[in-house]
Amino acid sequence: MTTRMTTDVPTSRARRVDDEWQLSLDTTRAIHYTVRNVRYGTAFDASSPVVAELVRGRQVLLVMDDSVSRLYGSQIVGYLSQNTRFLGFTIVSGAEADKTLGALEHVCRALAAQGLDRNGVVVAVGGGVVLDIAGAAASLYRRGVRYLRVPTTIVGAVDVAVGIKQAVNFEKGKNLLGAFYPPIAAVVDRAFFQSLSGRAIACGIAEIIKMGLIRDRSLFVLLENYAKELLRSKFATPERIAIDTVVLAQAAMMDELEPNLFEDDLRRPVDFGHTFSPAMETASNYTLPHGEAVAIDMRISTAIAVMRKLCPPETLDRLCSLYRDTDLPLHDSTCTVETLNKGLEDARKHRAGNLNLVVPTSVGSGTFVQDVHLDELRLAATLTSPMRTTHREGLGVNARV
Repeated sequence: MTTRMTTDVPTSRARRVDDEWQLSLDTTRAIHYTVRNVRYGTAFDASSPVVAELVRGRQVLLVMDDSVSRLYGSQIVGYLSQNTRFLGFTIVSGAEADKTLGALEHVCRALAAQGLDRNGVVVAVGGGVVLDIAGAAASLYRRGVRYLRVPTTIVGAVDVAVGIKQAVNFEKGKNLLGAFYPPIAAVVDRAFFQSLSGRAIACGIAEIIKMGLIRDRSLFVLLENYAKELLRSKFATPERIAIDTVVLAQAAMMDELEPNLFEDDLRRPVDFGHTFSPAMETASNYTLPHGEAVAIDMRISTAIAVMRKLCPPETLDRLCSLYRDTDLPLHDSTCTVETLNKGLEDARKHRAGNLNLVVPTSVGSGTFVQDVHLDELRLAATLTSPMRTTHREGLGVNARV
């Protein structure tokens, strides 16, 4: 006797649609990581348990940038050798121009050569460039190994180390290749800032200004009162103010990222200062530092908001005054209409066809603009005082970009 096959698939996962079977999988991955602001000078102090506790006895491969290797390499290697299952280290350039696919391959080769296992940890120590390269390598190696960040710059501490994006530049595109890949943690030690130049400190302050102007008025006011001293002391004094400034910037960034960590919504307030700046950095062959490009971008975006009467003129005055206090530039030779237009075009590609230009509406809040006119872009590129034209009427703005 022949048993006839049933036409029903015995699983609740499958359903028949017309003449085909469809199976669905629906899962959720919990994302948890911490940013730990340790006591000044203790990240790799011999008696500090923080990094060792985060690594938890796993194999470790260290990735440093060249500056960190020169200044702190022996201390960091000594700490990891004594407190972890340390396999070795590799060094990459900390220059933005060297944040390339070749640098990513270099780190991946080091991971393979040292035989880091699936439970191992990539520990990256340095500025935003090395954190990006090492994070991208960690996301790829063995389809993903653990990753610990130790930023040594302010940009790294308040921006790169807080999110989950890892990337390298490719084919004249900034951060064109990368992944969303969360670290296990970031360890922030302000003592590293002492080795930075004043220019690098100012670049970090630009990223803090971003969060203050678009989201946290109290943070912006804090900078208005203390930015000069924070720049001079390299975030050593006033100690309480330095700690509060870093933590408030990190918290504001986390508040923005947490509900939209994987950028399902491309209308992101934290993109303030990051529409024109990538094109400017690329046009300069990355000789224009990221923080300075962001500062100029924020000034242009704020000028557009003032001209459109979306933002009071004094907001632009306060922003430019803060730049003067911190030696941030108001202009750069890359700030041409052609380059800015390229930034708008690239932003639309990156944001699924929408411009989503973030502009402030006051200190601590913002909105989005979806079109920019060529004439107002030209004026905004140089406008640093609301005493000049502060509205769109009479500009003769017809061409849109």
